[in-house]
Amino acid sequence: MILTIQIVGSIIVIITIIALAYKEKENKKYNDFIDKFEKNNKKENKEIHIEKENNKTSQNDEKLLDCYEKVYKTNYKTKKELGNEYELQIGRYFQSLNFKIYYNGINNGKKDGGIDIIGWNSEKVLLIQCKNYRSQINQDLLRKFIGDCKIYEEKNKYKIKDREIKRIFASNSTADYGADRFLNENRNILEFLRIQAECRC
Repeated sequence: MILTIQIVGSIIVIITIIALAYKEKENKKYNDFIDKFEKNNKKENKEIHIEKENNKTSQNDEKLLDCYEKVYKTNYKTKKELGNEYELQIGRYFQSLNFKIYYNGINNGKKDGGIDIIGWNSEKVLLIQCKNYRSQINQDLLRKFIGDCKIYEEKNKYKIKDREIKRIFASNSTADYGADRFLNENRNILEFLRIQAECRC
């Protein structure tokens, strides 16, 4: 009887030890699983954060590129491009006043004879010089334009016929003191027209 009790007690002890060992093993598995889950979660969160940062950086780069292209397209045009744009603007202005327009400067380049635009209707002929300048217009430019007009008028008498000739110096800028005095003294010879450029890039 005593032997039987001892055997049963030993079995219970062994079962308890096995149960504790199994529980410890399961706890370790559980803890390992939790650790692994947390590490993966942190990694995923980090990757998400990095991806967000990359997306943010990419979006910022795109904005900077767009901004650069806009600035470049508007602020770094050549003098020729700016000049042509201004001539077209002035031409449209006189077209709105019912003049027919020929863009002499754009079509003939350096061979325009100093006259950028020729406009006409049944009564008048317009000889126009366009200057999209930042600096003020000086007297020398005005005098040169008048000389160029005289040459054109002499060569094209048959085109002008009996129509009134108007010489117009159109500019984005103002006339300096000397030019202003010259214009006041020669109002019957030359008209100064200040028209702000639509794009002064």
